[in-house]
Amino acid sequence: MSDPTLPPDAPVSPGLPGPPPGAPPAEPLAPHPDEPLAPYPDEPLAPSPSEPTPLPDGPNHF
Repeated sequence: MSDPTLPPDAPVSPGLPGPPPGAPPAEPLAPHPDEPLAPYPDEPLAPSPSEPTPLPDGPNHF
């Protein structure tokens, strides 16, 4: 179904080399400097899944 000449992340459009007229612009490949899509490495917004979440001491703590 997909056109082998297009990259896997290219929008699918019938017979057009890009999004159809009137379509919203494609998302930029890099996040905008004012709106980062991912947290900075030195300032994580959420704990990493690889790091254990500290649990309070209790009956379920072991």
